[in-house]
Amino acid sequence: MAKDSFRQVETMIGEAAVVRGDVILEGGAIISGKVYGNVRASGPVRATKTAYIRGDVTASDAYIGGVIDGNLTTSGKVVLRRKSRVRGDIVYRQLMIEEGAQFEGRCDLASAGTGTGSPQPRTSDKLAQP
Repeated sequence: MAKDSFRQVETMIGEAAVVRGDVILEGGAIISGKVYGNVRASGPVRATKTAYIRGDVTASDAYIGGVIDGNLTTSGKVVLRRKSRVRGDIVYRQLMIEEGAQFEGRCDLASAGTGTGSPQPRTSDKLAQP
């Protein structure tokens, strides 16, 4: 993560933390624990290698070292580190996938006008809806 991106990080979710419900942030976050809900941040999100997020993540940039079971939408850069695992669609402006990263889903470039694309609901989400 670039040094300037760290200035926007105002929230840390520790390795022992378990959050049930959506997390909505002004600024960015470093997540090392478990989040069972969507994460929406106006700044960058960094999910460390111990992070597990079951929900959609929306941020300016995303640096993923852990597991995300959900869609990932950014207006900027997405970096999938070598031990990361993402199951869901990714919307990005710039994408970097390190060797060893696991990704199952679709990739879409963010729209120039809005900064976001339209990820489709995950298959399991479609099946769960009445």
